[in-house]
Amino acid sequence: MTLLQQEEDEILPEEHFLTVINRYAPKPWTPLRELMEGTPYPIEDVREVCNQHGRRVVLKIRLSGQRTTDVYIPERFTQILTSKDIQNFKSKCKSLLLFVKHINQYMTDINIVKMHKI
Repeated sequence: MTLLQQEEDEILPEEHFLTVINRYAPKPWTPLRELMEGTPYPIEDVREVCNQHGRRVVLKIRLSGQRTTDVYIPERFTQILTSKDIQNFKSKCKSLLLFVKHINQYMTDINIVKMHKI
Protein backbone atom coordinates (compact mmCIF):
# COMPACT_ATOMS: atom_id res chain seq x y z
CA MET A 1 0.00 0.00 0.00
CA THR A 2 1.46 3.36 -0.95
CA LEU A 3 1.75 6.23 1.48
CA LEU A 4 -0.87 8.26 -0.36
CA GLN A 5 -3.40 5.42 -0.12
CA GLN A 6 -2.66 5.03 3.60
CA GLU A 7 -3.36 8.71 4.23
CA GLU A 8 -6.62 8.54 2.31
CA ASP A 9 -7.71 5.50 4.34
CA GLU A 10 -6.96 7.28 7.64
CA ILE A 11 -9.09 10.39 7.04
CA LEU A 12 -10.41 11.57 10.38
CA PRO A 13 -14.03 12.62 10.94
CA GLU A 14 -14.57 16.36 11.41
CA GLU A 15 -15.38 16.04 15.13
CA HIS A 16 -12.13 14.20 15.80
CA PHE A 17 -10.16 16.82 13.84
CA LEU A 18 -11.64 19.61 15.97
CA THR A 19 -10.78 17.83 19.21
CA VAL A 20 -7.17 17.41 18.05
CA ILE A 21 -6.92 21.10 17.09
CA ASN A 22 -8.57 22.34 20.30
CA ARG A 23 -6.62 20.04 22.62
CA TYR A 24 -4.60 21.74 25.36
CA ALA A 25 -0.93 22.22 24.51
CA PRO A 26 1.60 23.47 27.04
CA LYS A 27 2.83 27.02 26.49
CA PRO A 28 6.43 27.45 25.40
CA TRP A 29 6.74 30.19 28.05
CA THR A 30 5.81 30.61 31.68
CA PRO A 31 3.74 33.55 32.95
CA LEU A 32 5.41 35.54 35.74
CA ARG A 33 2.41 34.91 38.00
CA GLU A 34 3.21 31.16 37.98
CA LEU A 35 6.72 31.69 39.41
CA MET A 36 7.19 31.37 43.15
CA GLU A 37 7.82 34.55 45.09
CA GLY A 38 11.21 34.78 46.80
CA THR A 39 12.82 32.02 44.73
CA PRO A 40 15.97 32.92 42.76
CA TYR A 41 15.80 32.01 39.07
CA PRO A 42 19.18 32.06 37.25
CA ILE A 43 19.00 33.95 33.94
CA GLU A 44 20.41 31.98 31.00
CA ASP A 45 19.76 34.33 28.07
CA VAL A 46 17.84 37.40 26.95
CA ARG A 47 16.38 38.27 23.56
CA GLU A 48 14.20 40.88 21.93
CA VAL A 49 11.09 39.82 20.02
CA CYS A 50 9.27 42.15 17.63
CA ASN A 51 6.06 41.12 15.90
CA GLN A 52 2.62 42.51 15.04
CA HIS A 53 1.80 42.72 18.76
CA GLY A 54 4.77 44.99 19.52
CA ARG A 55 8.21 44.68 21.03
CA ARG A 56 8.85 42.30 23.94
CA VAL A 57 11.93 41.31 25.92
CA VAL A 58 12.16 37.61 26.78
CA LEU A 59 14.34 36.12 29.53
CA LYS A 60 15.31 32.45 29.46
CA ILE A 61 15.48 31.32 33.08
CA ARG A 62 16.37 28.05 34.76
CA LEU A 63 13.66 26.44 36.84
CA SER A 64 14.30 23.64 39.30
CA GLY A 65 16.43 20.87 37.86
CA GLN A 66 17.57 21.16 34.27
CA ARG A 67 14.37 22.68 32.83
CA THR A 68 14.52 26.14 31.28
CA THR A 69 11.64 28.34 30.26
CA ASP A 70 11.00 31.76 28.76
CA VAL A 71 9.36 34.61 30.66
CA TYR A 72 8.31 37.95 29.24
CA ILE A 73 9.45 41.10 31.02
CA PRO A 74 6.44 43.32 31.82
CA GLU A 75 5.79 46.02 29.21
CA ARG A 76 6.37 48.85 31.68
CA PHE A 77 10.04 47.75 31.84
CA THR A 78 10.34 46.89 28.14
CA GLN A 79 9.39 50.40 27.06
CA ILE A 80 12.43 51.99 28.74
CA LEU A 81 14.98 49.48 27.35
CA THR A 82 16.78 50.13 24.07
CA SER A 83 18.26 47.45 21.83
CA LYS A 84 21.72 48.51 23.00
CA ASP A 85 20.65 48.00 26.64
CA ILE A 86 19.47 44.49 25.79
CA GLN A 87 22.78 43.62 24.07
CA ASN A 88 24.67 44.91 27.14
CA PHE A 89 22.41 42.88 29.40
CA LYS A 90 22.92 39.77 27.25
CA SER A 91 26.69 39.85 27.84
CA LYS A 92 26.23 39.99 31.64
CA CYS A 93 23.06 37.94 32.15
CA LYS A 94 24.74 34.62 33.12
CA SER A 95 25.69 36.10 36.51
CA LEU A 96 22.21 37.47 37.32
CA LEU A 97 19.18 36.13 39.17
CA LEU A 98 15.51 36.96 38.70
CA PHE A 99 13.18 37.37 41.69
CA VAL A 100 9.45 38.00 41.37
CA LYS A 101 7.03 39.72 43.74
CA HIS A 102 3.30 39.35 43.18
CA ILE A 103 1.63 42.68 43.86
CA ASN A 104 -1.87 41.42 42.99
CA GLN A 105 -3.33 38.78 40.69
CA TYR A 106 -2.79 40.96 37.61
CA MET A 107 0.54 42.62 38.40
CA THR A 108 3.91 41.07 39.16
CA ASP A 109 7.06 43.03 39.85
CA ILE A 110 10.54 41.74 39.00
CA ASN A 111 13.91 42.27 40.62
CA ILE A 112 17.17 41.31 38.91
CA VAL A 113 20.21 40.98 41.19
CA LYS A 114 23.82 39.92 40.77
CA MET A 115 24.62 36.35 41.81
CA HIS A 116 27.09 36.08 44.69
CA LYS A 117 29.65 33.30 44.39
CA ILE A 118 30.13 31.30 47.60
